[in-house]
Amino acid sequence: MPDATAKPAASEPAAQPPEAGVPPASAARVSPAEPVIAYHPDAYEVARDDLKGRHSAGESFLSAFLATARQPEALAVTGRDDHFAAFEKAVKDAKRPLTARRVARQDIKALRERSLLHLPTPGLAEEARLRSFLGDDTYAICGVAHTVSSRAVIETVAQFVTAPVQPWDALICTSQAVHSVLSGILANTEDQLRARLGATTFVRPLMPVVPLGIHARRFTRIESARSRWRAKLGIADDAVVVMFFGRLSVHAKASPFQLAQALELAASKGARLEMIWCGYFSDDFQQKAFMTTAKAMAPSVRFHHVDGRKADARFSIWSAADIFCSLSDNIQESFGLTVIEAMAAELPTVAANWDGYRDAIQHGVTGVLVDSYMPAISLADVAFRYLSGLDSYDSYIGAVSQFCVVDVEQTAHWIATLAADPALRRKLGGAARQSVLKTYDWSAVLPRYRALWDEQLAVLDKARAAGTKPSIAWRNYDPALAFASYPSHRMHGGTSLTRGPHFELWEELVKMPGTVVNTHTLVRAAEFNALRAIFSDGGPRTIEAIAQQFAEPIRPLVVRALHWLVKIGLLQIAAGGSRGAQ
Repeated sequence: MPDATAKPAASEPAAQPPEAGVPPASAARVSPAEPVIAYHPDAYEVARDDLKGRHSAGESFLSAFLATARQPEALAVTGRDDHFAAFEKAVKDAKRPLTARRVARQDIKALRERSLLHLPTPGLAEEARLRSFLGDDTYAICGVAHTVSSRAVIETVAQFVTAPVQPWDALICTSQAVHSVLSGILANTEDQLRARLGATTFVRPLMPVVPLGIHARRFTRIESARSRWRAKLGIADDAVVVMFFGRLSVHAKASPFQLAQALELAASKGARLEMIWCGYFSDDFQQKAFMTTAKAMAPSVRFHHVDGRKADARFSIWSAADIFCSLSDNIQESFGLTVIEAMAAELPTVAANWDGYRDAIQHGVTGVLVDSYMPAISLADVAFRYLSGLDSYDSYIGAVSQFCVVDVEQTAHWIATLAADPALRRKLGGAARQSVLKTYDWSAVLPRYRALWDEQLAVLDKARAAGTKPSIAWRNYDPALAFASYPSHRMHGGTSLTRGPHFELWEELVKMPGTVVNTHTLVRAAEFNALRAIFSDGGPRTIEAIAQQFAEPIRPLVVRALHWLVKIGLLQIAAGGSRGAQ
């Protein structure tokens, strides 16, 4: 690299095209299986104003993973230095003998040693395209699907069919409902290619259903927390408190109106109820919807609001409640993490029979499910408005939720029944806690992740042993191939170069503004100075002869660096030298 002040990190060797050869034997896979983590703060940090379920899920996963890591180094792919610093902090917070190490995207050796990359998103298609530059069998990709209703997610999953996604890749579906949606997207895309191109062979990744996990201990019911919160909110000991925890959004999570109606109906049957909305309002409109409109529908019930983003509230407010209720009516919901948290807090749950909720709750045993409805007629016009840009994503999911209904009378019946029967509340809550410990605590969920990773590596090892074909997906993105028709000529191995008009300014010229645009795509200082020495005698040299003086892996870098040196006048094509017409 010419500029000594802008050297790339030692862990960031220049990427080579797939033809550069098979990774060295030293890149043999390590055991036991332990993935490289694709780390971005947006997927793992919970100290934020826009806290969502996927943030809580990401933080919980990472802490559980680091607490049980089986290799001495925790490896991460990160885009920025401050992102890696955040990952280092997470590793340090695990309080284990672990060392955080950053892995460059093009570090074939490190990626092949682990042979696994864990994504906190469903972005297998994009990652597979990046991987194709290194070889499709360099590592297996494991992603996680959270919400599946956005255009971005639908399109990235549809791209699995044409992207270089492989059988050793995996997309974790957090519920049976998510699996159904994503399988439908793939099936529809495959049908289109059958009809349009006559395609007959398709590759799908593994798509296991593995739930999100939680640290159940964080939600242990504590009587002192119950007393403290009730005193703070002015709630009497004998009042029955119903709670909802999550984003307080009428269009993006769960409408408050059906729950408010159910509360009023239950109160009319003699239940003394108070309601806690625990979450945050993104704006005044949302606050009025929950605290004014919903309140008007339940005049017999006291309403309270607690900011659920604060660490103390996140883990202790559960103890103040007697019943948890979530009437999800929104397609952006996919799993329902707060339902699991409520179950861990020994709360009997009244929930909509909706998407992942029905996986979590065994009706009448660990909670109760109430009927939900969606129109059987087409909503294609709603989707068209979203895809055409007439409506935002928020407007789109809000429009769909307008037509989704939860049975208010069933909800009221169960709230009233549970309010009047403390023994039933304890029975359902105790069973719910045991269900979480058995199925949803990280001690139960993380082994399922590890079993999946082992399965992926078994498929990958088998493919490697049989021999995989060189990837071609990267070719569309290689500008030397994609734009080969642009230039009139090409310099080739036989092209002779000699000193250029500015050769004597070898050190000075590259420090001038504009001569270096992207240091990461050029040779480093040692090779730069070696090129100068090659032309010390003033004679011409062919590109092939020059390249032969460098180690094979960096010869492609040397060749393109020679083009750059000609561009800025340190070298030039020798008089009468072959220019290689296009």
